Amino acid sequence: MLYRLAVAAALGLAALTASADAQTAQVVPDCAGVAGVVGPGGTPRRVERYTATSNASGIATYSWTACATAPDVDIIHGWNGDQMTGGGVTAQTNSGATVLVKRSRGTLLLTTGPFETAPNTALTIRVICN
Repeated sequence: MLYRLAVAAALGLAALTASADAQTAQVVPDCAGVAGVVGPGGTPRRVERYTATSNASGIATYSWTACATAPDVDIIHGWNGDQMTGGGVTAQTNSGATVLVKRSRGTLLLTTGPFETAPNTALTIRVICN
């Protein structure tokens, strides 16, 4: 109970009332806050998903209706059988992007790393136009 009183005092609360068995406490705030000023509504964001299949070099090309400014492009990681698929954006404009598609290797013994280029593999991205 002393801990609860110390916390209430540290938070600047006016009162702390406890039940008879001291197991539960109710915190009563000092005073209600004043509502802040509401700002103007923002421009709605356009959020879309696109799926493309990579070519033999592992490059997937996406296009969409142009955004007013550079969009955020997120890779949506997934699974192709037992292999994880993902990638990275290699180039981007207001109306498109290219992505290098990667997949996890089946065997890591004596390899250059856990991922390899993924030819002919579908990958989904999320585009958020600002």
